[in-house]
Amino acid sequence: MHKKLILEAFSRGREKLIKNGSNHPSINSISEHIATFLTEDIKHSTNSRTLRNYYKKALEDEHINISRNETVNGLCEYLGFKNYNDFIKSNENINDITVEIENQKKGSKKIYLLGFFIIITVLITVLFFISNDKPKFMIWKTDHYEEVELDLKKYKLGDLKVYKQERIDNFKKIQADCNYQFFYPDGSERVWYGKNKKKEYEFFTDLGRHPETGKTLKKITKYIIKNHICD
Repeated sequence: MHKKLILEAFSRGREKLIKNGSNHPSINSISEHIATFLTEDIKHSTNSRTLRNYYKKALEDEHINISRNETVNGLCEYLGFKNYNDFIKSNENINDITVEIENQKKGSKKIYLLGFFIIITVLITVLFFISNDKPKFMIWKTDHYEEVELDLKKYKLGDLKVYKQERIDNFKKIQADCNYQFFYPDGSERVWYGKNKKKEYEFFTDLGRHPETGKTLKKITKYIIKNHICD
């Protein structure tokens, strides 16, 4: 039953990240999302790498055993159950596990094909801009994106991003303090956070990836505000 638990948790995590604007969330971003919930929301400290390893093993093996009971119960709470016993009662019929694994494998193949298509599209776009001498790129400058020309002598290829007006207008790094308005009146988040290469917390005005690390940013929480901004 631990196998079904971890598969359902990652499936739910993928759905939540897609709903929050991440079109094709990776296994790493899903495991980090779940680990953040377990650690910050219900105080069950769990390493994202451990969750990722459980998930990969669940796709390959017939049975897995999650060693820590707090991790098991935390995953159950993430899925909306009171505890592991509640999860077992609601999943008495587990004959569909094989079908679920096959769907996971098919989903992985689709993700790889989609990733290949995106890479080809980007290369075609770059060639188009070069041939027409009309580059449309942007680069991260301290706390915001700026439009730049395609100049590989001046900029590293890895630092150049395909130009997006929405990123130019809305994505900024901010210096957050206790007085900052972190939430809209309806309770939705106005700030996202992530760690830079020095493992320092940094805060941004929109959902996206950290400009330095490339990792998906997370929604601000009261826990982060209290312990890493106001402290």
